[in-house]
Amino acid sequence: MVVNGTTSPLVVSSGFQTGVKLNHQFRIEEGTLYELTLDFDAARSIRQVDNQYFLTPVIRIQANVTSGNISGNVLPVAANASVWTTVGLDTVKSMPDTSGAFKLVALPDGTYAVRFSPVNTAYRDSTVSGVAVTKQQTTNMGTFTLSTQ
Repeated sequence: MVVNGTTSPLVVSSGFQTGVKLNHQFRIEEGTLYELTLDFDAARSIRQVDNQYFLTPVIRIQANVTSGNISGNVLPVAANASVWTTVGLDTVKSMPDTSGAFKLVALPDGTYAVRFSPVNTAYRDSTVSGVAVTKQQTTNMGTFTLSTQ
């Protein structure tokens, strides 16, 4: 650290042992993808004690929800179908409840192909392409009925 042309060491208070802790006042919801904006306040983060300078980071955090969801129903329930899509190389999957309701969560903005894979071999695998997802929204596909073989 340089103050008035003089270089002084900047001591990081236990940061190397414990890391930086980010305290927040917002609730983190399960199944939601967030983008965090970190605002480092240098003026409040450096304090002087005698001739030593200490770094105690003061960081303001803003959470921005960057994901959306896809919901709907798949029938017949007897098909025992899983519902899934891909995000890059990851698979996002939902097992419908006893009424056939499903929800694919934490999907970034984009357009998805939603796939239905029944365990009951009397029904065909199916795909619905072009399902749009917008952050902070749930796209309801309505009811999808599987075809028999």
